[in-house]
Amino acid sequence: MKNIFNLIILLGTLIFFSCTDHTPKPNPEPEVLLEKPGVFVVNEGNYTFGNSSLTYYNTDKNKLYPDVFYFVNQVPLGDVANFMAIKENLGYIVVNNSGIIYKIDISTGIYEGKVTGLISPREVMFLDNKMIISDIVDPYLSVVDLKNLTVESKIDLDGYTSESMILVNNKIYVNNWSAMYQEKRNDQVLVIDAETLKLVDSIKVVLEPNSMAVDKYDNLWVLCSGGYMNEESPSLLKIDTQSDSIMVQIDFIDENDYPTELKINGAADTLYFFNKDLYKMSINDSVVPDNPFIESEGKLFYSMGIDPFTSDVFISDALNYTQKGKVYIYSSGGSFKTEFFAGISPGCFVFNR
Repeated sequence: MKNIFNLIILLGTLIFFSCTDHTPKPNPEPEVLLEKPGVFVVNEGNYTFGNSSLTYYNTDKNKLYPDVFYFVNQVPLGDVANFMAIKENLGYIVVNNSGIIYKIDISTGIYEGKVTGLISPREVMFLDNKMIISDIVDPYLSVVDLKNLTVESKIDLDGYTSESMILVNNKIYVNNWSAMYQEKRNDQVLVIDAETLKLVDSIKVVLEPNSMAVDKYDNLWVLCSGGYMNEESPSLLKIDTQSDSIMVQIDFIDENDYPTELKINGAADTLYFFNKDLYKMSINDSVVPDNPFIESEGKLFYSMGIDPFTSDVFISDALNYTQKGKVYIYSSGGSFKTEFFAGISPGCFVFNR
């Protein structure tokens, strides 16, 4: 009965979305003003249900704006929104399974345009007047002109798919996280020349590099889970971005560990990551810490953001993946401050200063 019930819900959802006009229509109600400082929370929703959402939380006034994209634009955000980035006063929201990137005014949430024709976009980064888009299925990076929001070219990744991207020393580093849609092993960080937009090198790391960060010395840190089935020991690697060589490899002792969500603070001297609990370490440390910085205590830690100005820690709890998730805010010292509800599976934090 449960499977039949879920199928009925899914079919009803698909019929609803197929009969709905998805062209955003700004709300005739009074304008929303998303004042700074605050944080956008991108909520993934459930796969194929089209129930992604965007939450905004004003950190000074403790004011919550739930489902702001739908409220302002009168259409759902789409199917699996998983990333957002800000350039100037514009936000770009990646909706993975819908193959869309929405452009909004971050002060009002109002729709400004969209990029379409993408296969399975994951993350974006900016390079002058261009936006680079990674993809978990397509073995190319898409290059978009920010003026007209059209894909103007592709960067060949030699058969690898892509996830996170970081610009350092005129090179774009791209992690190959998933092997689901490729024949090669997913143990590479790819190096793109930022001027020619060509693949020029790759760095062999450990299986499943899931997240990256850059420290104050321009060293690249790469967190590798060791593979979905724990094929290799999880590792945290530090890479010299001048020579593209591995400087330090810090292995996790327990092969059953599954570290994710590598982040760095605003001063770029302290790393954070999940391994069930939240851990914190200096960029000068040579081993992973024994004790967690913040214990999960039965919560399902799902995603994390570090406020670059206050070093406050934002952690989402996905709960059971079907109800609205929670966000917990901790001080830079690890003390609990407050909490609020976001949407289903809060997966990305973007700070608005």
